[in-house]
Amino acid sequence: MTLLRWLSAVLALPTALAAGWLVSQLIVGYADARCAPESRIGGACVAAWHTDWVAGAVYAGVAVAALLVSVSVFLLVPRFKAPATVVALLLGVAAPVALYVATGWADLLPPLGFALALGLAFLMFLSRRRTHA
Repeated sequence: MTLLRWLSAVLALPTALAAGWLVSQLIVGYADARCAPESRIGGACVAAWHTDWVAGAVYAGVAVAALLVSVSVFLLVPRFKAPATVVALLLGVAAPVALYVATGWADLLPPLGFALALGLAFLMFLSRRRTHA
């Protein structure tokens, strides 16, 4: 049973990343559906509000992935919860870091910092909960 819990914790990372991607795609799809036909050029929406929705979708996807990977690994691993959660959080943000290094797309840095802050806040919450219990 212990081995199964560790294996499921390993699978939590790609599952959390996929859930974050799905959330961001749903938000972008919603924004695309609300775009007026006269605001489309070549099939892409060029309305001023659309850029903000896409940025919000990226933030929401990264937040969902960071929270899911932190919470799921913390709940799944049988021992060494704090170190395993830190490693999972760092592996979870490794994908956006690699994408930033490969592309130089500066828009990836704020969501990356947001994900790290969210994951670290969750870890601080867990550590306070353990010391006050």
